[in-house]
Amino acid sequence: ALNASIRTSRSNSTFAMVTELIAVVVAVLNFIYVVLLTSAFEAVWFDQIILWAGSVITILGFLELIIRFNPLRCSNFAPITRLNSVFDGLAFCAALVSLYGIGLFWVESYGLAVDYILLGRAIDMIRVMRFFPIFRDVVRRSSDVFPALAGPLFLMLTCMHIFVYFGMVLWGGAIDTEVLATNMDLTPLYYLNNFNSYGEGLVAFFNIIVMNDWPAMAEVFLYADRFSSPFIVYPFFVVANLVAVSIMLNLITAFFVGSFVTKLDDLRSDGDDINNNVPNLDRDFRIQTSERPVTKIASVVNLASKMYGRSDENDDGSNHSGTPKSITARDVNRSDVLTFDVYEREGYDRIMKTVAGMAEESEAFAASVCDYLEIFENLAPGREKIGYVVCCQQTKTRFGNRRFQAIGDNFIDSEVLYQVVGDMHTELLALTSSRAFADRSLVRMFRHRTDPSQRMEISASLLRQTPAVSLLVARAFEMQETASNS
Repeated sequence: ALNASIRTSRSNSTFAMVTELIAVVVAVLNFIYVVLLTSAFEAVWFDQIILWAGSVITILGFLELIIRFNPLRCSNFAPITRLNSVFDGLAFCAALVSLYGIGLFWVESYGLAVDYILLGRAIDMIRVMRFFPIFRDVVRRSSDVFPALAGPLFLMLTCMHIFVYFGMVLWGGAIDTEVLATNMDLTPLYYLNNFNSYGEGLVAFFNIIVMNDWPAMAEVFLYADRFSSPFIVYPFFVVANLVAVSIMLNLITAFFVGSFVTKLDDLRSDGDDINNNVPNLDRDFRIQTSERPVTKIASVVNLASKMYGRSDENDDGSNHSGTPKSITARDVNRSDVLTFDVYEREGYDRIMKTVAGMAEESEAFAASVCDYLEIFENLAPGREKIGYVVCCQQTKTRFGNRRFQAIGDNFIDSEVLYQVVGDMHTELLALTSSRAFADRSLVRMFRHRTDPSQRMEISASLLRQTPAVSLLVARAFEMQETASNS
């Protein structure tokens, strides 16, 4: 039976589950409503309920949003899907636009009211993405790096401004749109790409950047009233394409990737500073890998120290302080030291994997932890044998040794064992978000099937937060004092 467990205080009430169900239903109905209203679908019954259906969806969505914000601070209520400033902010704006359309129905025309309701519902279609972790991660990552793009974007706008004014000096008012509209040799409507005014010049230069069809645009200026020579027109567009596309767009991409990696490095540095403030007693055992270019990491382990912050005298099955259980080595000299040197070079492929989500890197990290633990066991003969499992949250994979299941078979069924592993991994993710749980582990103990003096202890700790990777260690030992007392 389960003797000790640390469980998260965050619980999902019935009210929270009903609120989440309403949110899902509203998101699905809103998606269907916008698709039907903007498609070629026609039906008499749908035309009769367009306004009322949009109004009901708007009110339900706005009500669900208010409940999730919890302005009255209702106790024992926490939304299942946490608030997101981007998705919930857009949902709030969408609700205001649609509510404005509903108000127009009572004072003005029916058609204008439907247009505003449709506009709000179209914006609110993004609420579907709120239910998927991958979209929330993309928004969170983007919010970290977009501020660093202000400089490159300003540089791009400056480049556009210079080229537009240069084009106005050459061809301002020199493109007769009425005459060129009848010219069959030109691509249809391309005569609108001109520099007759500043606004038209911005549109023309923007098309140079995004359409990559500057030869067809250049043909228009061969019919200009002045400076229509190919030796003037084509060099202008070649230079504009080279500067704006080949240089400026790549510069923005480089700044985006560079700022993202810098943000990750800053987060890791902050994490290292926090770990450095922890007493050495709690940090004797540490597996560390490097994600910086050409960096050497030396991780030193004192085999005889109290690696998990607790002595053998506390092996009575209780964990009152909530601190991690200890695994001591009685027969090992205190001077024995094990050192790992890890080298890693970060290349462009790795950066792109980082931007995409680090799935492969996270799985490789979990596998490398198992390799280190196996080396650790081989270099420490006679030491108490333990079983271990490393869980990777992002790829849903687990790595470990066979001893973990071999130890567990004497205490619980295999299915229950790995269900416990999943539960402890999930609890760790919730508990480690609180500072009160920092540098502690999650512990569960189980009785032997037949021998009441035998206990199995499973300790779990989070190796890193993002992406989440946890380490679970299982060991069997005798509880002589507890057995005699019971």
